[in-house]
Amino acid sequence: MAKEKLLGTKVVLEFGGSYIRVCEVSRYKKKTIARLVYAELRSRDTAVISQEIAGLFKTHHIHGRKVILNIPRHLVMTRFLRFPSTKEEEIKDMVNIEAIKQIPYSSDDIISGFKVTNSTSEGYADVFLAVTKVKTVDRFVGIVRNAGLSIERIAVGSESLLLWFEGMRAKKALSAASSNIVIINAGVEYVNMIFLSRGKLIYVRSFSFPAQRQANENILNEVVKSITVFQRQKNLSVEKVFLTGAEKMAGGIENYLREGFPVQVEHIKQADSVEVDARSGKDFNGFSFAELVGLGLKGDEGKIDMLPDRIRSENEFHVFKSNISKTIMLFAFIILCSLGLIGKEIYDKAGMLKKLKSRILTMEPLIEKAKRMKKDIEIIKKEIRKKPLAIDVLAGIYKLTSGDISLYLVDYESNKNLVLKGSAPALNNIINYLKKLEDSNLFGSVKLKYTNNRKIKGTKITEFEIVCYLT
Repeated sequence: MAKEKLLGTKVVLEFGGSYIRVCEVSRYKKKTIARLVYAELRSRDTAVISQEIAGLFKTHHIHGRKVILNIPRHLVMTRFLRFPSTKEEEIKDMVNIEAIKQIPYSSDDIISGFKVTNSTSEGYADVFLAVTKVKTVDRFVGIVRNAGLSIERIAVGSESLLLWFEGMRAKKALSAASSNIVIINAGVEYVNMIFLSRGKLIYVRSFSFPAQRQANENILNEVVKSITVFQRQKNLSVEKVFLTGAEKMAGGIENYLREGFPVQVEHIKQADSVEVDARSGKDFNGFSFAELVGLGLKGDEGKIDMLPDRIRSENEFHVFKSNISKTIMLFAFIILCSLGLIGKEIYDKAGMLKKLKSRILTMEPLIEKAKRMKKDIEIIKKEIRKKPLAIDVLAGIYKLTSGDISLYLVDYESNKNLVLKGSAPALNNIINYLKKLEDSNLFGSVKLKYTNNRKIKGTKITEFEIVCYLT
């Protein structure tokens, strides 16, 4: 059984408040919740948290060393934006620019993730953007690594809750007739709310509170206030509310909504219609595991990943290095076996092992070289993806410039204005040239900065300067 779990498990971890929560999903043959574990944090010190996580994994025999980390929604800043493109790479570039605007920090101090929620027939994409500080992510990563684990992905609670609901909707055949619905995950320290219209995510809301203030009137009022604000801002009427999470908290919200709010409410247990191993642990209904269950069962379908590229590259390199070492060990083992067949008494096993270790050490420079090559390739890829390239700009200008226009200066720097200086027989030629530039899809905000009439060897010419930017 241990081997089966090692080969087919997905482990989801969340910490950030007063508790550690872990969900282990066995994916061997079929998806089953193998562990649902929670423990109260005794300290805010990162070293202590790492020790507690490591102890929790050991005590409950959680085999996976790679984890998906779930960050609660209230620890990130979110926005819903619309971009004039449906292409993934173009959206990514626009998201990176927009993310810098959302937090008053430099681009090196923030990290973002996004999910395309809808694409329109006019070529626009609606995007859910999540932004947080690198310092916050680095703290989470450091704690997990010091616990002897590695992070394969960092998810955001809003999308995790959506994955849970989509899984429940498929298993329970939940009614999809309601156009505008709210899914509420009621935890002991925070409430997470996502709003869907015709199946599309259009609004999120989350708020945290001390664990001892479960289901008090202020929290219940905040839930109603969030629904009211959504209806007013979006000019939509919520038709149904789906509730899950910690049973006591969810029950309090359900009763409050049924008594004083004109909306249909359906309470779904967080592990309903999901097979739960009898050895999964103690009763978990006092806590919310819905988001963790959603990631464990449908995490492969998630789009948002807040894991920094540098950490992802490090993870890939560690895998690469491990595979190289294993390959060397395998070949060495084969060679040793072959030599053993010829006459194992001839060879000193200790000496062969020493030589083998020495050979592995000689591979270290090659591995470092491979790491540098990989980094160089990533830089080259990044530069190639930058649009427009200088050659594209020159090709576009050449195509649009007719024989009656003479250019003697083309000045362009990345992310700055393009300056064209030249001459033409008459002003009319310059106006026609301006129109060509404006009608192209390469240049925007085309402006004629100045013109100047001159005579050269008796021939009248009009000099000009045009300024525009690259779209």
